[in-house]
Amino acid sequence: HTISVSAFLLNRSSDLDFVIPRNTCIMGELSLNGDVRPIDSGVPRVKEAAQHGFTEIYIPYRNYHKSMEGLGANVRAVKTIHELIELLK
Repeated sequence: HTISVSAFLLNRSSDLDFVIPRNTCIMGELSLNGDVRPIDSGVPRVKEAAQHGFTEIYIPYRNYHKSMEGLGANVRAVKTIHELIELLK
């Protein structure tokens, strides 16, 4: 599963109280134990998301790179789905 679909499903099917705002982009793959796995072409994907107006971008920790700073978006690196949910609350 991609992590964005998993976060959406968790939000809709549980008592967790969080909203995924429209200006939020979530990238990554989710392992069975809840770890967020890296994706291919992380830097170009983050740059494109920022160009399309996303101001909050969540990415796998292992994809983070300094070149993602200064794009006009708040790029947050997460290691687990649990960490992502806490940041979205």
